[in-house]
Amino acid sequence: FGHERLLGSVGSISMNMFVETTSRDDNPYNDEAYISANIEVVTDLLLQGQSNPELVSYSGEVRGESAMEYEYQIGNPVNHIYVLKNKGPGTVEVAHITISWPYEVASGKWLLYMTDYPELDGEGNCTIDPMYVNFLDVKKNKDESIVYSPDELPASTRRKRDVAPSHDIIGPTGEKTGRIETLSCQHGTARCFTFDCFTGPLASGDSTVVRIRSRLWNSTFLEDFRKVTSVNIVSTGEVKILNGQYIGELDPSDNSLEIITEAHPDLAIIEEKKAVPIWIIILAALGGLLLLIIVVIILWRCGFFKRKRVNQNTTSFRSTPSRHSRNGSTTEKSYKYEATYQDDRYN
Repeated sequence: FGHERLLGSVGSISMNMFVETTSRDDNPYNDEAYISANIEVVTDLLLQGQSNPELVSYSGEVRGESAMEYEYQIGNPVNHIYVLKNKGPGTVEVAHITISWPYEVASGKWLLYMTDYPELDGEGNCTIDPMYVNFLDVKKNKDESIVYSPDELPASTRRKRDVAPSHDIIGPTGEKTGRIETLSCQHGTARCFTFDCFTGPLASGDSTVVRIRSRLWNSTFLEDFRKVTSVNIVSTGEVKILNGQYIGELDPSDNSLEIITEAHPDLAIIEEKKAVPIWIIILAALGGLLLLIIVVIILWRCGFFKRKRVNQNTTSFRSTPSRHSRNGSTTEKSYKYEATYQDDRYN
């Protein structure tokens, strides 16, 4: 008896057993038995994923919707990849993945503009309202395609992340040094729509991938998030088993996931924020000039700039060395001093 082909929609299994003999059977009515057994399929679904890329930047100039002709004019690409894996022993007949996508900020401006219909690997399909896919009908441009298999996802991205709400960054001395904004439906800072994907049968060890392509709406970030440190953009996914009333899951805690994309202002915008206002420069120059004038006045009042003539007394000395005898003894010793004084009165 093999359990691999049992599905969660089957809650019991029945068996008829009977015996036969070549001998004489005095009571043939008890040769057959009917047995029914309840069945519960045990499995374990794991939902994991990644943002590709995980970090994006925004810069440039603000553009209106009418100026968007090609995808690259909207902003940098942001792709979210959800991977569903059956790591339990039983088979899942149909898995239902619900994804909540942040397409607008709370004020109604574009956030993550979905450019293509979501893709689901293998059997199954995704259903989505067409109005949310390339609403402005922008043209395609050549981009690198995103190709991810479940085994290629880095281990660091397979864990569920809990994103914090918007908050200020406080320095070691208590001053505000920056701000991190979080845009998610859970915190009410983004508007989201949901779409559904339905997989085919997933046997033990099988997996499937949902890929979502979008563009970061650059103009919204230039207008609303120009002076922040970073912005966390969050999409959420959740999976449940359909037709699985007889399926038991070992660990349902990993059936939901938040995928986060971090957006940062470009270096040029950061330098722009750090630039000193022109009025501060002018005020500093005037303050320096005023300080110089005050110092000059103080020195003038103290007589620093008044010229004085100094008396000159010149004294000259002339000496006549002593005479010595041949044997080195002193025979005559005389000194002569001459002093000359000059008085300013005669100058």
